[in-house]
Amino acid sequence: MLFENGNILEKDVDVNELRKKIMAQTPIPLPMSIYENVAYGPKVHGVQGKAVLDGTVERCMRAAGLWDELKNRLSELASRLADYLMFIYFGNLIEHGPAEHAFNNPRDPRTKAYIDGLFG
Repeated sequence: MLFENGNILEKDVDVNELRKKIMAQTPIPLPMSIYENVAYGPKVHGVQGKAVLDGTVERCMRAAGLWDELKNRLSELASRLADYLMFIYFGNLIEHGPAEHAFNNPRDPRTKAYIDGLFG
């Protein structure tokens, strides 16, 4: 798969740098905690330091109205908070339905591959 005259599937491609450039396919890193999902963007852009990241995570979650509900659950997997999910891949709806079913028994092999971390 070519992007900017290079094969993005090569092992030496920096995935984080590539993701910064491809805004239409923003990744949703399912196997990460709530905290890590919120901190992902700032980390990719060079924000460092636990205190700075902690403040950023709290500020973002307060802005989204989620801090009070989730502040004691930041280490939980974010993927397990959803009741319903849609898996969209390259602009196509691949699968949707109750989250528990999709995580435990996905209907489409691409959904399973994504959940298993084989791509994304």
